[in-house]
Amino acid sequence: MRSKSIMFLLILFIAAFGGYTALDRVTFIMPQDVESGAACDFTPEDFTASGQLKYSENEAWWTSFTRKEEYLSSFSVALAITFAGYALSKIRQIGAKAATGGVVGGGLIVGLAICFSCLAPVLAAVGIGLFANFGLAMAEIPKWLIAVNSLILTTYGYMYVSRKAASCPVVIRNTSTMPLED
Repeated sequence: MRSKSIMFLLILFIAAFGGYTALDRVTFIMPQDVESGAACDFTPEDFTASGQLKYSENEAWWTSFTRKEEYLSSFSVALAITFAGYALSKIRQIGAKAATGGVVGGGLIVGLAICFSCLAPVLAAVGIGLFANFGLAMAEIPKWLIAVNSLILTTYGYMYVSRKAASCPVVIRNTSTMPLED
């Protein structure tokens, strides 16, 4: 039984990682000039003398994906989605309140990762706006730090859910006032 749940979590992680990466690829817009290329971490050396990008569309996306470290955003999102799936899979052992908390916590981590990713530039402005209130808007938060943060928070969540699942099971009470018939 344990190997089935591990396999489920592994498949969920791979699906979430691949889904984020595919969504990033689908939303990628090929830069037309040096100025728009700078937003995707392209340098003037990546353009020809006539101002065209030297790469094909797939090569341009992959170059931007790796230079902007979007794979770390994929990792953070996949980790948080996997944790939410784990919490939901343990709903009978830990109860609905704790499972809902796990899903909400996973959702908040996904939101944080997306706010600082390239997938949603509008949300990036919102994310930076949130940190502006704390005086952190001037410093760009590196994606590796967000990935480490996601890893620490989800590890703590996994430990909490695992301990709660191993403790006394949640008793489901029959709250109906009608007697049960045989």
